[in-house]
Amino acid sequence: SLFSPKEVEPLTNKKIICWVGKLNDHKNWQGFLTLAEKISAHRDDCVFWIIGGETASIKATRHLFQEINKRNLHIQWIDRMEYNEMPDLYSLVADSGGCTVSTSKGESFGMSLIEAMACGCPAVAPTVGAIPEIYEGTLQRLTYKLHDLDSCEAIVHRLLDNKEERRTQINSGIKKVKKDYSIHHVVKQYFELLQNLSTVQKVW
Repeated sequence: SLFSPKEVEPLTNKKIICWVGKLNDHKNWQGFLTLAEKISAHRDDCVFWIIGGETASIKATRHLFQEINKRNLHIQWIDRMEYNEMPDLYSLVADSGGCTVSTSKGESFGMSLIEAMACGCPAVAPTVGAIPEIYEGTLQRLTYKLHDLDSCEAIVHRLLDNKEERRTQINSGIKKVKKDYSIHHVVKQYFELLQNLSTVQKVW
């Protein structure tokens, strides 16, 4: 009920490309900066946001600023956002005509991707860890091989410029989340698991 499209007031007339995560090597924020650099070289209708990193060390924070300045990028960094504010963030990104992008080197699940989709925000992601389990059917067109930022850039451009593709991916994302990750579906699976474990225990 928390993660669903919200009505929000626009903060910019440009398309927001958003990255969510901690400032560590595993999440690969450097990859997002490289992507921002590539996109900025071809268009001026985008802004780039990094969400997260409040617990980062001074060394990590300094490294982020150094890399942003070295690449001459304009990045909006929001180091902390409350969990109940995230649906508004994703809705804001979606309404701007933008998307979220993950550059992570590995994910055991991909919670932020599912949350973005639930809010009608397309989420571009690498095919690492458990992420491919989320991206079935047409959603596969939003995935790229890790570090292949040329492919990632092409996906972002398509989402930003092709209204039909964007509409398809938004609808596919919402349907996927409702089908596989809704509370009703998950509780049913959990209950069936408990029943199976109970049966196995009785056998032993």
